[in-house]
Amino acid sequence: MSNQGVQRIGERVGDKASEAAQRMGDPAQKAKDQTKGMMQRMRDRAPLTRNQTLGLVTLLMGGTVLLVGGGLALGGTAITLLLASPLLILFSPILIPLGIVLFLATSAFFATAATFVTFLSVVLWLYRYFRGRHPAGSEQLEAARHSLMETANQVQDRAREYGSHVTGYLQKSQVAAPGA
Repeated sequence: MSNQGVQRIGERVGDKASEAAQRMGDPAQKAKDQTKGMMQRMRDRAPLTRNQTLGLVTLLMGGTVLLVGGGLALGGTAITLLLASPLLILFSPILIPLGIVLFLATSAFFATAATFVTFLSVVLWLYRYFRGRHPAGSEQLEAARHSLMETANQVQDRAREYGSHVTGYLQKSQVAAPGA
């Protein structure tokens, strides 16, 4: 019999003995079983792989760098604001109107740029549409155009019907009252 076979038999006998001791209430055996269970649970949990360890280290280092950098930035901003506040108060009669003018000029620039881009997009879309290239949304435009044309034809047909009814009514009223 090999060494492993003997070891397995010993483990089985030990397990049977520990079960019997548990039934009898041996406190030393209970503590030994709890320790054995804890060791088994530790063995069951595989240690971190190399990639997981490197990932954890990278995460911790990156978090530390960001935390320290954020603290330095916050501290630097507070110190700069403390030192610059007398200058800001002194030059506020100049800086506030200048800030308003810069804000309005920047807003006007971006509004003009957005309007130009929109105009250019519309012109390009219309060019593609009339050249027959079917830009995005042209199917919806065609469907709406057909729907409007059908509605206009229906309104025209109803107007003709109504007009013929009115004409017929007027002719009947003239025949009924020739002197009128």
